[in-house]
Amino acid sequence: RNMELSSIKDAYGRSISGASELVTISGTSGTGKSLLANEFGKFVSSDGGIFLSGKFDQLQQGKPLSALASTFDKYCGILSHEDMASTREEVVFQLRSVLGKE
Repeated sequence: RNMELSSIKDAYGRSISGASELVTISGTSGTGKSLLANEFGKFVSSDGGIFLSGKFDQLQQGKPLSALASTFDKYCGILSHEDMASTREEVVFQLRSVLGKE
């Protein structure tokens, strides 16, 4: 999965330069998806970034966005830390600019 890791790192590089990027990792069970995500997470963390990941749970099939919702919940938990105040304010500003003040 070295080629995949390199591709994900390239997408990360573009994203921190201002581009919009979305990366998904898919495959059958046992093919190293979690390992790939964890390796990338270490890379992002060592670069000072925030790495978020989510997994789809077969027991949550009735909730198709459950992985995205749980990932966003984790991000909100990170933003609630005192040392994340400036990032939290930026996220609030960006969300309000897209969604409106209410």
